[in-house]
Amino acid sequence: MKKLIALIVIGIAAYGAYKYRESVAAKKGAFDEQGNPTVIVFVGRGRAEVSRELATTLAQRRIDYEVVEFAMDTESRYGVRGYPTTLVGNRKVEGDDIDRIVALLAETYGDRVLTRLEQLAMAGHFDADGRPVVVLYGTQWCPYCTRLRTAFAENQIAFRDVDIDTSLEGKQAFEALGGRGVPLVYVGYRRFGNDVAGIKAAIADLM
Repeated sequence: MKKLIALIVIGIAAYGAYKYRESVAAKKGAFDEQGNPTVIVFVGRGRAEVSRELATTLAQRRIDYEVVEFAMDTESRYGVRGYPTTLVGNRKVEGDDIDRIVALLAETYGDRVLTRLEQLAMAGHFDADGRPVVVLYGTQWCPYCTRLRTAFAENQIAFRDVDIDTSLEGKQAFEALGGRGVPLVYVGYRRFGNDVAGIKAAIADLM
């Protein structure tokens, strides 16, 4: 009788573990068997390596990753439509935008993946309670920055307006984050250009 009970218990446990792995596998994204986010880099067919810049970035930040060749079923399995694409959990960056990939890694794994200068810059993207805020790095002469400020006002979006021409601290943060043009907008860790719809979606998601 005891053996029968033990077999039943083992069977139930095995079935539960199977169903759990099945549910994790059903998620469109990169996850391990425990449901933790992992990193997959999708490359073109016949390529076994990622770009040198991305490989260096991931190595410097001690990120383990898997390289997967893009295939016919990639979209249905992972929600990825093209390559190169970096998938972290269920969020992705299409193309080789290293700065956006770093921002996604930071959002997923925390600031341990950031350099010291990046950590200092990112600290200004959160309030005293650790909640994300909207930060606009821009100038007064940039017409796109002006339009973005107007859009924020019309949509009643509170934001930190950082003028990189007049604020040394702001310019240093901008440069630490790899800023190359304005406007540059962050919602917490998430990085945007002149993308009001994306910014609003991030606010709804995070705030």
